Amino acid sequence: MRAGFEAQVAMFPHMLNERVLALIDEYRARALGWKLSGAGGGGYLILVSDTPIPNAVRVIARREHE
Repeated sequence: MRAGFEAQVAMFPHMLNERVLALIDEYRARALGWKLSGAGGGGYLILVSDTPIPNAVRVIARREHE
């Protein structure tokens, strides 16, 4: 996920701003990965973590195993 984010930033460097970078730095030690979603001009910073992140909206995504 992080490698995908870095590739995305390499292609579109203006998608980042100081606010997003500050959030990533704040949660870097707790998040397994992150991604910016949205179609230009706005969106969400998605953090993947094994532990709850304060003030975040929790989304549970599970894949069924056969």
